[in-house]
Amino acid sequence: MSKASKKGSMPHRSSLHRNEDEYFARREADLIRQQREAARNERLAAERRAHFMKCPACGYDLIRGEWEHLILDQCPHCHGVWIDAAQAHRLIEHHGNAVGWILQSVMRGVAGLRTGTS
Repeated sequence: MSKASKKGSMPHRSSLHRNEDEYFARREADLIRQQREAARNERLAAERRAHFMKCPACGYDLIRGEWEHLILDQCPHCHGVWIDAAQAHRLIEHHGNAVGWILQSVMRGVAGLRTGTS
């Protein structure tokens, strides 16, 4: 057999290496992408944990209280009051003058916090 016939019957060694290199490069790229995604998800989860029940205005811990059957989160430092969408909807449904009611309730709550008689 001549060299030409042997060369034609077997795949060229460099093409085998190239296919193997491509496979491992794709596999490594997938692993790196998965690791980056896992690290990103962990950073986001840690950020959510760090901000849970923290005042968005000043960063102090929020306290949760109930006023007129509504759950409100209040900051004892800046006296900000935070409600979720469901509580806001409930507030609007049950109280015609919601803004006035909120302000009166908050001021009563803040005054109670300051004197310790909430």
